[in-house]
Amino acid sequence: MAEETIQGGTMEDYAKYAKSLAVDIPEITWKDVGNVALDFTPIIGDIKGGYETVQMIGDELSKEDPNYYMIGALGGLGAAATIIGLVPGVGDLAKTAIMAGARRVAQGASDVGRGALEFVDRIEVDPNTLGALGGNVRLKPKVTGVVDVGDGVYKSVDDLTAELGGNVMQQGLRYSDDASTNAIIKNYLQNQNRGSALTKGGYVEDTSLGRMKVARGTVPLQEMGSEIDFSTRVQTQPEPFDYQKAIDEGAQFMSIKGDRASGTGSILSVNDIPLVNPVAREGGYEYATEAGNLLDNRMYASDPSILERQRRKAEALSGQVKDPKTGEILEEGVPVYGTFFNAAGDNVNFNTMVADTTLNMIPNMKITKKAAKQFDEKLRERIPDWPGLGKMEASDLEKAKEYLFAPNRGEARKAFSEEMAKPRSMKLGFPDQASVRAAVSKADMLGMGSGDATGRMIAQIDYNAPIDPISNHMTYPSGLKRVEGTPVYRMADERGNFRDVPTGMFFNRFYDDRIIDDVVPPEATTIRSMELRQADQPATKELNDIIQEYLYQTDNTRRGYPYNR
Repeated sequence: MAEETIQGGTMEDYAKYAKSLAVDIPEITWKDVGNVALDFTPIIGDIKGGYETVQMIGDELSKEDPNYYMIGALGGLGAAATIIGLVPGVGDLAKTAIMAGARRVAQGASDVGRGALEFVDRIEVDPNTLGALGGNVRLKPKVTGVVDVGDGVYKSVDDLTAELGGNVMQQGLRYSDDASTNAIIKNYLQNQNRGSALTKGGYVEDTSLGRMKVARGTVPLQEMGSEIDFSTRVQTQPEPFDYQKAIDEGAQFMSIKGDRASGTGSILSVNDIPLVNPVAREGGYEYATEAGNLLDNRMYASDPSILERQRRKAEALSGQVKDPKTGEILEEGVPVYGTFFNAAGDNVNFNTMVADTTLNMIPNMKITKKAAKQFDEKLRERIPDWPGLGKMEASDLEKAKEYLFAPNRGEARKAFSEEMAKPRSMKLGFPDQASVRAAVSKADMLGMGSGDATGRMIAQIDYNAPIDPISNHMTYPSGLKRVEGTPVYRMADERGNFRDVPTGMFFNRFYDDRIIDDVVPPEATTIRSMELRQADQPATKELNDIIQEYLYQTDNTRRGYPYNR
């Protein structure tokens, strides 16, 4: 009987070929590979992971509902076409998913070459997200990224791990020195009416500014703190924004409101109360620099209707001309840079992280069933179909989470957190919401007014790209696209140091247009107006001069203007 062949080659032929690629080949048989993987053996040379990757592709294909995105990611671009050709009866959806997975890892092909098993460990499937084209699948970044440790300073994960002696960092005034704590609290107090407040409630107390009401929960500001595993969700570093380049392009800026949520790591504890399950932080200006979003050119996430309005606004700002009948671009538009500005401190209520952190703290707190019943009764006055905390058993909390995390439940999450923050709930022993909000947020934003951190994310909006139905975000379902091949930027001074700019300076035209008969409206109303509709601003030399002078004079590393100008 003649030796069995596949695509004109024998088992021995393919083993020899694989060995020539310096791939470690175990002794295999066609039975070992499996009937489904069998067809893939001829492309072992196209797959950098070698035989083990072929076997995993076969294992995935043998499933009733194969993850074609993962298959494409495993095979890579070099093998994607061959895979599609070899899979009998593969449909268009599966083809698209295979190619999407292959493209996703094209830039990191070297990672695949270091071994398929290592690579597969980095593929994660989000069970809470549906996505036939890989929307629920992502390649976890290797722990080689950076962490924004505050004030525009980035450290590599490896360096920070060595510095801290592990992968956990402490965040918040609970762990800060007295001088830093006092300065931050003073800033917080001064800006309470400008959006620094983490809660609507407060306590009258003696402060450095005199006796006044402090917007906080039951936990004093100086006792708030959290522990973060920074290795679970790392960032890529943005590039300093080149304002002169924007001037040369005739570019436009468009404001994009974002909350203060961090996109780094997972929350392990709040005020030394451990969470039952860590909660990943995935928001704010760091959304654009998260590895998966950077690779997929997503710069911002929100409801698709909101993003479509922003896309249309950007297209109009660009001056692009299209044929009204065919949609053909007749005249290219100028670049439009979406520019982050920070909302108020309690704006994070809308996202899932606040509710998730709260629910994961409750089992480790001394809360009575009677207290849970009282909370449920009050919350049902606002949310009649609230399932309740019940007896606060695991099943009860899971039902509450499922309810709060369902689509279009942002207002319910806000109501949940707001009810938790009320004095009556605090007296019942529920998690301090001001502390939870601080835990999910960037630590160096504590005390800032709304709009004080403008420019922490600047990216060129792809106003010709449709809204991405995949967001890679638990709260917001869709993504606004960045022009492919362009960096994610952050505002910087002339030396390339990352710096924040007040929104009233960056978008001064929007502020000036609201002045009527020399009457300047309250800043809060202007900020609110910017939240509801995008401000725009042309890139000009005059404005850049103003911004750079401001950054120069506020640089505390210099002796100060004009000594070394």
